[in-house]
Amino acid sequence: MRTAGLVAGFCLAVAATVVVFITEDPRVLRLAVGAAAWAFVLAALVRSRSTADVSLPAREQLAAAEREAELRLAHELELGREAAARREHELRVDDLRRTAEPSMRAELEALRTELAQVTGLRREMSQVAELRGELAGLAELRRELAGLAELRTTLAELRTDVGRLRSELTEQLSGEMLVERVMLRTQTTRTAPVAPEPAAPHTVEADGSDRPASELTAARPAVRVDEPAPGTRRPEEVRVEPQRPVAPPPPRDWPARRSLLDAAPPPHAEPDPPRCRTDDPLAVAVPAEQLTDERPVAQWERPPVPGLAAPVPTAAALAPLEGSAPVEEESARRLAELLAEGGLTPPSGGRRRRRYREDGGSDDVLARVLGRS
Repeated sequence: MRTAGLVAGFCLAVAATVVVFITEDPRVLRLAVGAAAWAFVLAALVRSRSTADVSLPAREQLAAAEREAELRLAHELELGREAAARREHELRVDDLRRTAEPSMRAELEALRTELAQVTGLRREMSQVAELRGELAGLAELRRELAGLAELRTTLAELRTDVGRLRSELTEQLSGEMLVERVMLRTQTTRTAPVAPEPAAPHTVEADGSDRPASELTAARPAVRVDEPAPGTRRPEEVRVEPQRPVAPPPPRDWPARRSLLDAAPPPHAEPDPPRCRTDDPLAVAVPAEQLTDERPVAQWERPPVPGLAAPVPTAAALAPLEGSAPVEEESARRLAELLAEGGLTPPSGGRRRRRYREDGGSDDVLARVLGRS
């Protein structure tokens, strides 16, 4: 019944719709409108009957189904909206990415440049640390230089002190040696016989003129073996004029006089230094007239002089020399200790004797003066 009413109403509605679009006759149009109205009435009646016939559980099921359909439709609509929103968001993100990519690239390039600068700064900071270490080393070097300056100052002071000590020690040694020399001369000549001496005394000098003098080595003093005896006459000295050296030819005449294969000329012999200021520089020194720093064990034989006897030393002149040996040994030991403490070496006898001669004549002059006084 319900189905038949629905079909009849559907057919009437379709026929009325076709008639309205096909014909223009007012009567037919009126019939079509009436058919449509009767179709609506039939549908309403069928609906009302179906609603009345349906029970309560069916109504609830229908309501639940309708609600589920509505919820499903709402969910589908929501999903569609979300999908649309997602697509829109993706489009916006793409647009933003396209617009932000150049700026990001520029910023990345700037960041890379800054990172390179930071790396350079780190390298410079490491170099600064190295410079700090070098500056610390420079400060230490300055301290070492300051210490070196202090050492130089100390060394200069030490040199000054050493020079002062050396000068004081030299003065002290020279004074002590002078006193000891005077004492030795006084002891050796105090008991000697006093005799007039018209000329300078002649002494016998042993071999080895470079040995230290008796003042420095405490050796036995020189002995005058040619002292004339009372009542004898001293022979006159015969001086021999030495040959003067011939001046060599000028260099311009050398190739003409001799060749390169000729033998070299002998070296020029220098004259011996004078024993006294009053001596003739060209006089030949006689070995028997030179000084000696040792006691001779035998007398020198001189050539015989007609009418004169050879002088012989007396026992009175040699007696004081034997008694002064312990005193000379004690003085020599003391002088050696002083020289060892001062780190000095005694000069050669010839040089010392030459200086005494240049200062004031021969050594026997002082001995004679002290002996006479």
